[in-house]
Amino acid sequence: MHNFRMFLVCAFMLQARVVAEVLHWEPLLEPGVGGAVTALAVAPGGSQRVFVGGDMLGVGRSVDGGKHWTQADANAGLKTGEFAEFTFDPVDSNCLWMATMDGPYQSRHGGRSWSQRREGLLSDRQWTKYSAPIQKILFDPADARHLLALGGNKRKFDVGKCFNYGAVWESQDAGEDWVLRSRIIPGLTNHEANITCVAYGAGAHSQTLFAAVTGKQLYNKK
Repeated sequence: MHNFRMFLVCAFMLQARVVAEVLHWEPLLEPGVGGAVTALAVAPGGSQRVFVGGDMLGVGRSVDGGKHWTQADANAGLKTGEFAEFTFDPVDSNCLWMATMDGPYQSRHGGRSWSQRREGLLSDRQWTKYSAPIQKILFDPADARHLLALGGNKRKFDVGKCFNYGAVWESQDAGEDWVLRSRIIPGLTNHEANITCVAYGAGAHSQTLFAAVTGKQLYNKK
C-alpha cells in the first residue's frame, strides 16, 4: 500500500511538472505586422526561421526564433498587406507561398522577397474589391508541381467587397498558371462559401480534401 501511495505521489508530481512546462509562455517582440497576427509559420528543419503575417502591414521575418523581427527585407514585391496562411514547398524550405486577399504570392528566397502569382485568376482592379481572396495554398502530397489555392479568408470583410469565396483554383505547373477547378458550394461565391481551413487527408498519395466553411459543416472531396 505504501509503495502504491508513493507511486501516486510521484505520478502527480511528474504530471504537475509536465503541465507547468507546457503552460510556460514567453512574450516575443512586436513583429510589426499590423493590428492582428493572421498567419504564423516555422520553417521546416530550422526552428529559428519564423514568419508572421498581419492584417495591415505585411510580413515579419525572424531568423532567431522570434527574438528579433525585420520587415525591411520581408515585404519586397508585395502589393497587399492582408495575409492568410503560409505554405512551405515540400522540396525546398527556402521556397514558400503566402495566401492573401490579393491572391497567391511566392518567395524563392526564404521570405526575403515575393512575387505575385495571379496568372489565370480574375483581375483585381479596384482596391475595395478583392476578386480572388485566398486562404490556403496546398501542395499535392504526390506531386510538388500540382498546387491548389482555396478561396476564402478568416477575416470578416463587409459583404459585397469580396468575391469568389469557395473557389478552388488549380495549377499543374508549380503555380505559374491557375485554372478555376470547382466551387465548394456550386452557385455561391460570397461569404456563405467562405473556406476558412482546408487540408489533404493522410497519406503520401491522398486525393481527399477536407474543408471548413463559415457557418457550414465540414466538406469532403475525393
